[in-house]
Amino acid sequence: VRAAILVRLNGIARGGSGASMAAADVLAAMLNAGVHPVVPHTGSVGAGDLGQMAGIAMVAIGRGTAEFDGERLPGAEALRRARIEPLALGPRDGLALISANGISIGHAALVIARVERSAAMADVALGLSLEATAGNPSIALPVIGAAKPYPGQIDAGEGIRAALSGSYLFEAGVAHSVQDALSFRVTPQVHGAVREMITFARRSIEIELNSISDNPL
Repeated sequence: VRAAILVRLNGIARGGSGASMAAADVLAAMLNAGVHPVVPHTGSVGAGDLGQMAGIAMVAIGRGTAEFDGERLPGAEALRRARIEPLALGPRDGLALISANGISIGHAALVIARVERSAAMADVALGLSLEATAGNPSIALPVIGAAKPYPGQIDAGEGIRAALSGSYLFEAGVAHSVQDALSFRVTPQVHGAVREMITFARRSIEIELNSISDNPL
């Protein structure tokens, strides 16, 4: 919910939405004070964010339900305790608050950040596995990335080498075999493909986060 509020606030701040300064101010105040509207877990078919964004807008105008300071309260009471004046809707404020993809994009931004951390941890997991089995670390050498220069694969190689920094595996004659099991030796390619998808998704999310996304855009 906090992510959705921030997405909508950022969109309004870019201009073009027709929203008033007061609409932006109340969203910022809710974020800063920790007034968190209670929104439905799922939206509607075909216009998934509208009902959930409306749950946020309801609190902004002093209706609906919100969580504040560990309690679930009527929206008006939550605003009162946080010393926030409810928004008096001006022309187009209502539409600007609900008719955008704040839930989808806010959620996606949180997910992509978690996936990026997971990708980094996957490199660490491989490093630990190679050390446990006296595996061959040559799969992550820069020459491999240069031979097939997918940016994601190169990044994965760098991550694996960082995880193995100072490892005994780089000493001559330590590796048990020229080629490890397939599940180990293809990890730069597999982790690299994941990173390629992460890069694509992150670019799309960043464009959405930093664009004017009101209906009908």
